[in-house]
Amino acid sequence: MSAWRIFRELTLTRGALIVALILIGYFLGFMTNVPNSHSEETFNVAQNVIDKWQTFRIVFFQNLKVALMLSVFGFFSGGLLTTAVLVWNGYTMGMLIKISKIQYLNTSEMIYYQILPHALPELLSFSLFACIGLRGFTFISKLLIQSEVDNSLIPKLSEGIVPIIFLLIAGWLEAFVSQ
Repeated sequence: MSAWRIFRELTLTRGALIVALILIGYFLGFMTNVPNSHSEETFNVAQNVIDKWQTFRIVFFQNLKVALMLSVFGFFSGGLLTTAVLVWNGYTMGMLIKISKIQYLNTSEMIYYQILPHALPELLSFSLFACIGLRGFTFISKLLIQSEVDNSLIPKLSEGIVPIIFLLIAGWLEAFVSQ
């Protein structure tokens, strides 16, 4: 049952915090001034065509690195790294949208065909991993203030199963469905 424990932690308050951090990063990224030369380089690199299974592996393992930063390293940093990663992911999304507007691309088509197919399972997975990382704040607070180790707050390996399944789904969708 502990594999589903993580869903209970995605409460309204924690979910709102996660969304707020992503939105802060998004607006910071969108407001950043991007010269045309950088935006052209970004799209030229992104348009390199590679094998779909290779794309899946690259995307999945890159997302797994992000998941480890959100959860494990986030936990041991008291949630600080989790916060930084969520803001950074929002920032990169804002930059992506801004660059698409600079290049006069159809932004709504890009969102619909390239981002949306894999965004929901990826964001759900990252949110679940972020819950683990944010739990580190409570753990470290209790440790420092009350000199108490609350073993129930320590992440269990089984808590990563469901979010990893969502990452696999997101990686497959990004490689095979997103255009």
